[in-house]
Amino acid sequence: MSQMFEEESKYNDNRQRTNFVFLGFPYKAPIPLDDYRASLRSLESTLPVRFWYFLEEYTTDELMRKLWRAILRADICIFDVSGGNPNVSLELGLAIARFKRCSAIIKTGAENPLGRSDMSYAELLEYSSSETLKDTIVRILKGKSTAMTTIRQSSEYLYDSSIHKSVDEVEIRITKIVAEVFKHGKITKQRAEELVGNRKFADVAMRHLREKQVLAIEGAKRGAKWVFGENWVKKSHQISDRF
Repeated sequence: MSQMFEEESKYNDNRQRTNFVFLGFPYKAPIPLDDYRASLRSLESTLPVRFWYFLEEYTTDELMRKLWRAILRADICIFDVSGGNPNVSLELGLAIARFKRCSAIIKTGAENPLGRSDMSYAELLEYSSSETLKDTIVRILKGKSTAMTTIRQSSEYLYDSSIHKSVDEVEIRITKIVAEVFKHGKITKQRAEELVGNRKFADVAMRHLREKQVLAIEGAKRGAKWVFGENWVKKSHQISDRF
C-alpha cells in the first residue's frame, strides 16, 4: 500500500488541480442518495468547481488507488463525517497527511466522531437537508477553494463602476464564460460576447482569465478556441482517465 501511495504521488497526472474538489461521504448517505447527488450536480451547474466522489465512478482500478489519485489532485477536500464512517475517517487522514485543506460537515443530530477535540484542519459545519447541504458546501468553497477565490479576485479586478453595478454582477458574467467551457469544452470570443452582452468586457475578461491561467488558447489565431488551462479540470469524476 505504501508503495502505491509513493508511486501515484510521482505521476504528473496526479498533480493538484485548481478547481477539483474531493468529497468523501458514507455509502449510506445521511440524506437520500439521489438528493445528495442532485445537490452536487446543482452546485456544479453554478460554481466553477468539479467534485469527485467514488459512488459516481466505476472502474477496474482498486478503490484505494482511485481515492488516493483524487486526493492528490484535489485543491480542497470535504468530508461528511456523519455517523463516524471508518472509510471517511481514513480518507480524512490521508488528506491531512498530504497537507490538503480539509473541512468536515455533519448532518444535524448524527454521531460526531470528531468529538470535542480541537481539529482546526477539519472545522465542523452542520446541514439538515439537501438545500442546507448545498449552502454548507458553498460556505466552505467560498472560504477555501482556489478556483472560487480566483474568480472573485478577477471580478474585483475587472469591476468598473461606470459600467457595472457591482462586483457580483461582474462575477456572474465571468462565471457564464467559465460555465460555457464546462459545457462545451471550449469557447470563442464571439460566444463570450454573446453571453456577457459587451464586446469590450468579453475581450478584457478573456485576456485576464488567460493571465490567471484559467483559460488557454488552442488553435490558429483566426479559428482559435479558448479552453481550460492545464490545471483546471472540466470533468467531475473519471480518476482513472487522463484529464
